[in-house]
Amino acid sequence: MRILLLSAYHAASHRYWCEGMMEALPEHDWRLLTLPARYFSWRIRGAPLSWLAEQHEVLHQSYDLLIATSMVDLATLKGLVPSLAATPTLLYFHENQFAYPKSATQHPGVEAQMVNIYGALAADRVLFNSAYNRDSFFSGARALLSRLPDHRPRDLESLLQGRT
Repeated sequence: MRILLLSAYHAASHRYWCEGMMEALPEHDWRLLTLPARYFSWRIRGAPLSWLAEQHEVLHQSYDLLIATSMVDLATLKGLVPSLAATPTLLYFHENQFAYPKSATQHPGVEAQMVNIYGALAADRVLFNSAYNRDSFFSGARALLSRLPDHRPRDLESLLQGRT
């Protein structure tokens, strides 16, 4: 099986997870794309553009499975690379932007949280490393969506039914 594994913010924990996944399943043909763990806001939104510019050939190959960490803007990537939209996709959350502590230098905004929501909706399967991570994602998403002015989904869980 040919697998494309994506890590847009390749910090230590993401690196260990990716390496562990590939070592645990050596029978598969892995292709790993990463970006350095810096410039958080740019990575979470800009990774698809970076990869499109720098890894165009890799992205346009044929894969049996696409696995991405939750830091990947999966919805945008699938829109920019239509062949990936047809590839079965798994999105893995070992953290989520609803439960992650905000830094003192981080400006308030919902973009990272929306990337998590859009990614979950763009994936065929969504996996969480813990019940806490899953529950904080859904409760955080509910709270965020309830603050939006109009035309918002009332029940994100029903939209993701069968994927988690």
